[in-house]
Amino acid sequence: VIPTLDFLKIFFGFIPSVMKTADFFVKSVLY
Repeated sequence: VIPTLDFLKIFFGFIPSVMKTADFFVKSVLY
């Protein structure tokens, strides 16, 4: 079982990397 605090750290650390990847993908497709 993962402690809630560690889970939140992983979760909120994971989102920006996903957003960056999605943003890069969208730009590479649009331009």
